[in-house]
Amino acid sequence: MALRQAARRGATVALRLNHLPSLALPASTRHLSPLPIVSSPSSFSTIPTAAASPQFPPPTLPNLSPPATAAVAVAPSRGVLAASRLVASGRGFAAAAGSTETKVITIATPTEFKTLVNDPSRLVVVDFTAQWCGPCRSIAPLLDEISRTQDTVAIAKVDIDDGALAEVVNSARISSVPTFRFYKGGKLLSQFSGADALKLKDTIALLQK
Repeated sequence: MALRQAARRGATVALRLNHLPSLALPASTRHLSPLPIVSSPSSFSTIPTAAASPQFPPPTLPNLSPPATAAVAVAPSRGVLAASRLVASGRGFAAAAGSTETKVITIATPTEFKTLVNDPSRLVVVDFTAQWCGPCRSIAPLLDEISRTQDTVAIAKVDIDDGALAEVVNSARISSVPTFRFYKGGKLLSQFSGADALKLKDTIALLQK
């Protein structure tokens, strides 16, 4: 009796299992191949590798060099240097400006000074000056004009910083610049200090009478 009941229960269980629905894979996954099984280190070579990462060109950096048309500083020409020296020294203002060349005489030696001031034929105006003197430069154009327009007047310059003229400067007892001294025939007729253009003109006019 017990054996029959057990047989019946087994048949019932088998019948129920036969009626269970089958577990099928979705259609989208049926084409996938199973992953390979790694059994040894040498089998790593059979594992598919990922695709190489895409290669991008290096970024283009901006050109920081100056353009070909950029202005480049250059050294001044000889003409510019010569003009700057004339202006700095208070000489050659007319020549530097492109007008008539100056006739102002630059004294270089004590002998030249003595020869010039001993001239009896004309009034000699000696300007004791210095390259660093601003008032000396300001009155220089007037001296150039007088030297070109008045034939009976000679304009000369003595640089007080010129060691070769130390004897002339000391004998004249120059204490400030500009200092103007007026000579004729070796005699000192007048003198004054300061860049006074009106006084310079009046003194020349008075001494020529």
